[in-house]
Amino acid sequence: AFTTPLSPKTQKISLLQANSNVPFFASDASMMSSAKDNNPTITTRLPLGTLFDSRDYIFCTRTNVRSYEWTRQEAENLWQDLLDFSSEVETGEYELSQIILVPMEWDRTAYGLGARFDIYDGQQRLVTLCLLLASLRDSLDDQEDAVAK
Repeated sequence: AFTTPLSPKTQKISLLQANSNVPFFASDASMMSSAKDNNPTITTRLPLGTLFDSRDYIFCTRTNVRSYEWTRQEAENLWQDLLDFSSEVETGEYELSQIILVPMEWDRTAYGLGARFDIYDGQQRLVTLCLLLASLRDSLDDQEDAVAK
């Protein structure tokens, strides 16, 4: 269980399809549902490409968060779902479900650009998407090398 209280700046990120041209959307701050914790949350909708193609987001996980546990089948299911969605005639926004990122203290002078975020929810999806994107990149690199020879 996550025992650290959520920061007042907790962000819920709903990711959108990577190739969508959807701009940033932000809602007014809302209140957490917990009666004990009245810290506001900020909900922001981001295109997936913005999240991964940016130095604004540096992700980490705490030791109390489970390790990566998705199986090959779960990764293939996510990939197939993305492929099925992208082949629809009228493609709109693809919702990956809520991903919660908690802003952390970060010394930009010492560590560089971007803000550090603890992944509170959505680690399995984010890691799987990174692995899928890396696999696509490597596959394209291999194809380019084969063509160059």
